[in-house]
Amino acid sequence: MRYPFVVFLSWSVVIHAGLLGLAPRPIVKPAEPQRTIEVAYEGHVGLLNEPVPPQDVVPPPPPRENPLEANARALTDFIKKDILGIVDNKRPERPFAEKEKLKKSVSMPSIPGEMLKTPEYRSYYSLVREKIRKYAYFYYRKLEEGEVYLAFSLTPDGTLVNLVIDDARSTDSAYLKETARKSVEQAAPYPPFPQKLKEHAELAFNVIIDFELK
Repeated sequence: MRYPFVVFLSWSVVIHAGLLGLAPRPIVKPAEPQRTIEVAYEGHVGLLNEPVPPQDVVPPPPPRENPLEANARALTDFIKKDILGIVDNKRPERPFAEKEKLKKSVSMPSIPGEMLKTPEYRSYYSLVREKIRKYAYFYYRKLEEGEVYLAFSLTPDGTLVNLVIDDARSTDSAYLKETARKSVEQAAPYPPFPQKLKEHAELAFNVIIDFELK
């Protein structure tokens, strides 16, 4: 009984081996070499494996400027351009370049009506004018010319009262008017009246301050 079983097993092994030998094997083709493909974009021809330049790249926003630095720069530009007149680091010739070579002069012309009064008045009037002239010369700083007519009164102790400027006869320069007014005010108090003038409660004076460049 053992013999047929061995025969049967042998034939089974042979048959299965034959079947395995006859089974179709998968065909593996050798890998073909890769071909380099040329591509063209926007007028450029290159290899496919070349780096492609970026398209529609948005540049990063500029860094934000410090507001304090921006304000400081704007102020500097305003001073250089609008006040000093400097453009491209070049300073233009000043319009008063010729006048700067001249000397400032302040005079107090005599008024005929004032000089027709008493000798005591004329002497005191001269003291008042000279004191005003010294202050006017001190405050006269700008290169402007013109005359300013003023009227004022003094009390016996030299106190200044009722100061006015005759705009109709004076220069249009607001600076010279202000300089003249300040000069008369800063010169106060004036010397007391001489003995022969103390009988007057007030004395009125008219003066002309002439600002001139020579």
